[in-house]
Amino acid sequence: MFIVEYSKEEKEKVDAARAARADAAEKRNAEALAAYKKSLVEVDYDETRLIIYKMPDTFGGAVIHRVPTDEAWAVASKRIMKALLSDGKKDDSSRAIAGILEQPALLVHPSLPEFQTWRRDLPDLYSEVHNGMDGRCSHGMTGGK
Repeated sequence: MFIVEYSKEEKEKVDAARAARADAAEKRNAEALAAYKKSLVEVDYDETRLIIYKMPDTFGGAVIHRVPTDEAWAVASKRIMKALLSDGKKDDSSRAIAGILEQPALLVHPSLPEFQTWRRDLPDLYSEVHNGMDGRCSHGMTGGK
């Protein structure tokens, strides 16, 4: 077991850092909820036209995308697959994934600069969001559509 003992001063600093992270997570949650409600209006309250990736509880918030058109998804998937199969020689799969996730027409929340900052804070974020989007968008395509 890993037990850390803090001096009173260290404990105060650790508690302050934890409180700051909790406050930031709470703020992100509130902003994501407001963005979700606003985006529902924009898609005529059809929840199936949105893709939500809930961030870890300790981080807070959510990434919200509109569902890409079938054509846009097919192009993005092909580019990603091509990059993966070429071992990065013809294209970089992370750049291909960013290409779809950072599209202003699809990204609802957060803003692009904030999304990119979140990526620095959570290095695997784009892959995780892409996996969720892939699960939503590729489901019908694998059935022959």
